[in-house]
This record gives sequence, structure tokens and C-alpha cells, in this order.
Amino acid sequence: SATKYYWQVKIWDNKGRESKWSETAFWEMGLLSASDWKAKWIEIPGDTVRYAPSPHFRKEFSISKTISRAIVYVTSHGYYELHLNGKKVGDQVLTPGWTSYGKRLQYQVYDVTGQLIKGQNAIAAVLGDGWYRGTLAWGNNWAIYGKRLGLLMQMKITYNDGSETIVTTDESWKANRNGAIRMNDIYNGEIFDATKQLPGWDLSGYNDKSWINATIGNYSNSNLIASEGAPVRKIQEIKPVKIFRTPNGKLIADMGQNMVGWIRLKANGPAGTRIVGIMKSSDEQTLDEAIALANATEYGLTAGIFSGDEGEIGEFFERIQAGVTYANRRAGATTGAWPGQNSFGGWKASGSTGRGTGGPHYLQQ
Repeated sequence: SATKYYWQVKIWDNKGRESKWSETAFWEMGLLSASDWKAKWIEIPGDTVRYAPSPHFRKEFSISKTISRAIVYVTSHGYYELHLNGKKVGDQVLTPGWTSYGKRLQYQVYDVTGQLIKGQNAIAAVLGDGWYRGTLAWGNNWAIYGKRLGLLMQMKITYNDGSETIVTTDESWKANRNGAIRMNDIYNGEIFDATKQLPGWDLSGYNDKSWINATIGNYSNSNLIASEGAPVRKIQEIKPVKIFRTPNGKLIADMGQNMVGWIRLKANGPAGTRIVGIMKSSDEQTLDEAIALANATEYGLTAGIFSGDEGEIGEFFERIQAGVTYANRRAGATTGAWPGQNSFGGWKASGSTGRGTGGPHYLQQ
């Protein structure tokens, strides 16, 4: 496990002429056995409710030596987004991906050497329901794989003197579920309350005295496997091909194509203003019908609440891009409920091996 293997290549042509050796390359093995995982699953007490606020976890640790290399192995029950010293780790989204979790749960590996510093460091993560606990298929189908979201992470730090340190998820981590992501679901959207953001929660020195201790989950880890599929990443930013108003005043932005991605909207308005997005289920369905359906069933609901700062909803939609929810739709709309400014900054699509269809995605303020 975790061993590097180096290799080179040379070739001979049909006349027996020999090339030079290629430059040396390597691959690195993953964690081949459940016993290689020294980390413990961490969870948040009482986190078994549908549409619950997203769990946040954090831990600080100190480094006194010069770092040679640092590798993170991480997975989760639900989506995860891992942060180290205030920055997202890696460029993948919707991790750890969708598999039959009872049999196979993928983990990801990241080189974080450049994100660590001498002195105090902070590692943190936020989770989303994803396919693990979120809505799947139709009706009241949720929590197919489990009701408790959890994080499993270990970081192996190797120093220039050859010594090593392993930082793992364990009961020393702090937990919080009172952040800005009040609800999230892969089909039913997200509610982000900008008045409840946690500035600096993923940095060292943050005051987490009001946070609670994480609890330990008991799982065998026999289902853990290295990532097998292509990673999902943001691959393109798309701007609307047409922006127009309907006769009843709703602002429509047609993105010109179907996609899997996230919308980015910039707006301003008074604190407490709510922007609600509605996902239209078919081309035949009217916008008003879609809004009525969402109000009745919470299907396709995405909402943001201003903290009072200009551009806050822009931050809200950037937050969605982090990977706790996404949309597979074509268009967006907003109605002018206050005398502020609204602008569609475009979609950011993520690469995916899957396909999907759907009608326009609407935003209603």
C-alpha cells in the first residue's frame, strides 16, 4: 500500500535499432487493505433528519519540520468538500461519486504538499446529502444507503528527515451544523442562508468553542476502493444566449443547451431577501405550474437569503458549485421583487460520464 513504483520505456524498430530510455515515471499504489486506514469515521450527533443543515468538521494541528510530501486519502458518506488552510483540496466535484455504497465506496487521493505550512494548520470539511442520503428516483425515496453523513480522512506527512506524521479523523475533531447550507439535495436543491455563514471556519485560529465534538461511526471499511471512474470537474463556463422578460415580469435567461452544472447569479437587495429557484420538469409545463409544484412538494427548490451585502447571491451560487447539489437543466429566471440589480453570470458545467434530460431551470426571486 502507498508504495511508489518507477518505470521507464525503450523501443526497438523492425531493423533492430534501439531508442534511448524514456524519462523515469511512476505510479503510486492506494490503500489496499481496510487495515491501512488509521482514520475513524466521524459524524455529527443526531444528524439523521431529511433536509438537515450540512455538517461542518474541522481540526487544527501543528507542523514544526520541513515537509517533503503530504498525501490525503479521503471519502465520505454523502458528498464532501475538503479544505486545507482556507482553500479547497483538489478540483473534483460531487466526490466521492456514486457507487453501490454497501459494496463499493470510492476514496480520492490528493497531494497537498503545497497547502501545508510550518506552524499551525487547519483541515476542514463540509458534507452534503448526495446520493448517499439524498432523494433518489421518485416519491419518498431517500436515505437509500444510510441516514448519517460521515467523513473519513487521513493525511500522511513525510518530512525531509524521513520521519512521518499521520493526521486522521477522530473524536478530537469539532463539528457544527449551524452554517449557511440549511438544506441540500441532489434533486431538490439547496437553501443557503448568507446570514449564517461561518467566516474563517476552515482556517487556523478560528474560535470553535461553540462547536461540539464529533462522534465516531462504526463501519468495517471493507467496501473502500480507489477511484475507478473519470473525475468530475468544472469544464466550461457558459453565458446566456438570450435574456428576456415574460409578460408577467419574470426575467428568463436561456443558456442555450442542456447541461449538468450550477448557475451563477449576481444581485443585490436588503438583508433577508430570498431568491428561489424552480426546476421545470418538462417543456410543456408552465413556469407558474413549476412554481406551484415546488411550493407544494419542495421539488426543485433552490433558495438564497441575503446578508445585506451586494453580490451575496453571487456567493450563494458559487457555494452551490462546491458540490452539495447541482442541476441538469437549460434556463433560469428571476422576478424583480426589489429595486435592485440582477445579472446572470452564466453556468459552470462539470464533466460527467452520465447523461440527463430535463426542462428549463428557473430562478424566482
